[in-house]
Amino acid sequence: MKKFKCGECGIDNVRLYRPYGHFYRPEDNRCNVHITLEQRGWYVPLCTDDRDGTVWRYTSVPPDALERFYVLPENNLFTWTWAKTRSYEGWFLGLSAYRDEVGKT
Repeated sequence: MKKFKCGECGIDNVRLYRPYGHFYRPEDNRCNVHITLEQRGWYVPLCTDDRDGTVWRYTSVPPDALERFYVLPENNLFTWTWAKTRSYEGWFLGLSAYRDEVGKT
């Protein structure tokens, strides 16, 4: 199985993100600490096939691959995090914003 890591700091075993709409390049992987506010709209979860480590295109990610992504921790819980609620899936600013949104649904 391939080992994925942040292209900036080298951390692994955390949620990683990749640019949307680009060919996959490992050096572009980012943990949430190394995604700038300007980049946030272009980065999506890095979801892989558990059999061979193939990276899924974001619009083709099967539910089990997305669930494996959500099980991983973020590198930092006090910055932007990717989360899902009943009505929205995407970026939230820290867990407090996520919890507020979950409370509304």
